[in-house]
Amino acid sequence: MFRLMSAFLLALGLVCSSVVAVTAQDVVATPAGEGTDVAAVAATVLGADPNALLTGLETPLADEDLPPGFVNPPTGEQPANADIVAAFTLPEVGLQETIGTVTHPFNTDPEAIDGLISAGIVNYVVAETEITAERFETFELGVASSVSASLRPGMAGDVERIDVGGTEALLISIALQGSGTIGLVLSVAVPVGNTIVIATVVVIDSGGLDSVTVLENSILLTLSAVEHLGEVAESVS
Repeated sequence: MFRLMSAFLLALGLVCSSVVAVTAQDVVATPAGEGTDVAAVAATVLGADPNALLTGLETPLADEDLPPGFVNPPTGEQPANADIVAAFTLPEVGLQETIGTVTHPFNTDPEAIDGLISAGIVNYVVAETEITAERFETFELGVASSVSASLRPGMAGDVERIDVGGTEALLISIALQGSGTIGLVLSVAVPVGNTIVIATVVVIDSGGLDSVTVLENSILLTLSAVEHLGEVAESVS
């Protein structure tokens, strides 16, 4: 799991290093998730065969199941900002304590999500057994260590606990500002049964960014990904 987060945080650093950073924009208060009971989904997920679950997750969320502002790339086409998306594609094998990962990139609607560059990415990290509170705490410590090691001069990052759908999750944030450009990368990681769901929103823009809106989009994408996980688990149980 530590190797997983080292790779993931390295991706954050690579994305943010494309902008000359001199100060960081703070991420402000987090709204709690609404409408999705993560604990209930987790119970369904634990009743599914992990390998069947991993296979089922290879099908991405349908457009109508995504929050406003996110859409699937057209069939057969690379996602917009494919180089950024590629940085967040986690390796499928060789990850400690996991049987595999699935990554889905999503394009963004510029009328709904501001930014010269923006993208949404969902990662599912599937393990054989439940992600217990103790395992998630170990995961959190690894994330915090990776964030600290990945930051470059002028970048600011933070890892904090937030509520998502009634379950404690991690908000991983990296922010920067320089040369009239602001970048914000927000990842929400939540344990759901034997799976960690990670939803990331990347926005780079000139002028200013509304960090609250970016955060809300990250949480909504996370909740949609959790609901999809539950539906897949029901279908393979």
